[in-house]
Amino acid sequence: MNHELRRAQLLRRFNDAEHKPKEIAGREIFIPIPDGELRALLYVPESSEPAPLFVDLHGGAYIFGSPEEDDHFCTSLCRALGMVVVSPDYPLAPEARYPVALMQIYAAIQSMRNDAQRYGVDPARVAIGGHSAGACLATAICMLAKRRGDLPLMCQLLDHPALDLGCTLPQQARHRDEQELKQELLDFGALCYATPEQYAADPLCTPCIASPEELEGLPPAVILTCERDSLRTEGEVYACMLARAGVELHFMRFPGAIHGFTVFPGPLRAQGQQFLFRFMAEIYQN
Repeated sequence: MNHELRRAQLLRRFNDAEHKPKEIAGREIFIPIPDGELRALLYVPESSEPAPLFVDLHGGAYIFGSPEEDDHFCTSLCRALGMVVVSPDYPLAPEARYPVALMQIYAAIQSMRNDAQRYGVDPARVAIGGHSAGACLATAICMLAKRRGDLPLMCQLLDHPALDLGCTLPQQARHRDEQELKQELLDFGALCYATPEQYAADPLCTPCIASPEELEGLPPAVILTCERDSLRTEGEVYACMLARAGVELHFMRFPGAIHGFTVFPGPLRAQGQQFLFRFMAEIYQN
């Protein structure tokens, strides 16, 4: 594990240098959880009324990434829909392996709902979403909430989701675009996050193996995949699984888009965000 830790730390330094903005709009907070506190960035709309809460989970193959990378996305969402947005700085692998991040995020959401007045949120209107590996955590939170019955969620936003790092889908069925997302990085993230046995048996770790019964009754889903993305297939397979289970679904494969295009600067970022925000607004209005 020392080798994996050193490599993950090196990847974090490179990633932060390339993607972490120097100035951010989010306000740093620390959310009480049973294990202590979870750092997060908070975005609050200009309103005196309790607002819906959206939980944003950054990507990074479980081994790197930070809330700061999603600052533009969270700021845009807060302004467009008038939502309080929180982006947790969840613990990364290999130091924190599955299910540590999942459980800490779940506890942080419950903590904010229990202290709703402090955060200016409506505890009955909570949604969750994420990008890449963060999208996997988001839909896993939805499944866990269904099992426990103690966390009502209005919507799940799955943005270019990484839902099958354990590679349970047939390899010949997968789209590959090695120029945009290297399989070696995905494999390393998978190695650090969980065991082969967990990927093969636990849908909270690998949503693509969930049964129709486990998916039935999940919150409405907004799923966006990218034409030029090695993760495209698993996102689209999962979209079909949700639809067959009767989950309300809004889906699009974005032409010409690469992995991470809704988060990082680029010519298609605004268009991708508009698609996600438009369907989220429809779900909230219904």
